[in-house]
Amino acid sequence: MITQMQKAVGGWKLLPELNLPSSSSSGPALPFARQDAMSAPPRPPVSDREFQSHLDSAGRVRDFWALKQAVFLGGLDPSLRKVAWRLLLPVFPKGSTGQERIAFMKRSAQRYFEMKRCWKETYAAGQMSQAHLALITAISKDVIRTDRGHPFYSGGNGNVATGGSMADAAESEYSPHILQLFDLLVTYAIYHPSVGYAQGMSDLASPLLVVQKDEAYAYICFCALMCRTKDNFRRESTAMLTKFQHLHDLIVHMDAELAAFLRCHGLADMFFTHRWLLLEMKREFQFDDTLRMLEVQWAGLPHLFTFPKSADGVPLQEDACIGVASPASASTSAAAAVSPPSPKDTPYLRLQSMLRQSREEASAAASSGASATAAVVLKDGVVELPPPEVLGCGNPFLLFMCASMLQEHRDR
Repeated sequence: MITQMQKAVGGWKLLPELNLPSSSSSGPALPFARQDAMSAPPRPPVSDREFQSHLDSAGRVRDFWALKQAVFLGGLDPSLRKVAWRLLLPVFPKGSTGQERIAFMKRSAQRYFEMKRCWKETYAAGQMSQAHLALITAISKDVIRTDRGHPFYSGGNGNVATGGSMADAAESEYSPHILQLFDLLVTYAIYHPSVGYAQGMSDLASPLLVVQKDEAYAYICFCALMCRTKDNFRRESTAMLTKFQHLHDLIVHMDAELAAFLRCHGLADMFFTHRWLLLEMKREFQFDDTLRMLEVQWAGLPHLFTFPKSADGVPLQEDACIGVASPASASTSAAAAVSPPSPKDTPYLRLQSMLRQSREEASAAASSGASATAAVVLKDGVVELPPPEVLGCGNPFLLFMCASMLQEHRDR
């Protein structure tokens, strides 16, 4: 992983030459925008001793940005991930002590199992809505394929490819960890009706479960991660189109020759990077390397994402679902109004259709001399990029990683 990342970040030597505006937030500059960070040699992962040095006697983080920069430059010792990931995602409110964080996790875990029990009882009673049943079927099919080669998910001999539901499966049919992944995804989808479930979410949840080794704690971390990434899965695809546009602009700004090559081959709208951007490179590395890549990426997020928006820590459900005893009892609430996309109407297919239509309209407009607004506006030059909290919808590191990977292979 380190070798791969060193090769990838080799392209970032261009960064000082880029016209990058300062962050409009009160936070410090991005870790990877610092000249000293870029010129420093690779450093070892953050050790337990170093991690403890960032905490005061009560367990509060002394300087969150210093901790994030240390993780950005070297990653974490694997033994620290369970605890440190909760800080990076972020799960806890600002200024929380070690004891407060422990209490938060216990309290949130208890709430998670209450939510899970509610929908399982509703399902067993045959009172689940058709929309929720569709979610359960979709998740059943996806989790069995998620990281299936990893030892963590080994065991069991179940097969839901024939259309069955994992909610009906006996515990012996599947690896207990596959069932845990299924349960946390269903719980999230039901109690976050504005988001629901879309293909790819299981890929984001899986590393969290592997690291946390606890279903409830993984759910809490997943809620924190989805606070930032949920817009990637919206049907309207606004966030993904923005990322395509920003990546296009970044390539034009960094490497005009590469940008011209992509445009010549009909690739300038960057749709071919959909999986990279949607899953934040989760599938592009070996699993153990992915864990390092994810924590480095989270550590490089702008100041905007250092703490949860809620002063009480990451919320476990949407406001519309708070106070709902069970999904079945919320027939008039947002919890029961969730309408998952059909297999023929996924965000990916809608986005693909949108870009195809955009290309056709642009081609027709060019032939007739008329003007057309493209989903991704192709540019000949880019003078200035958006600020860090805007670039890549708040994840500029991901865009630079994509650009660097393209540069690494540009002559092949």
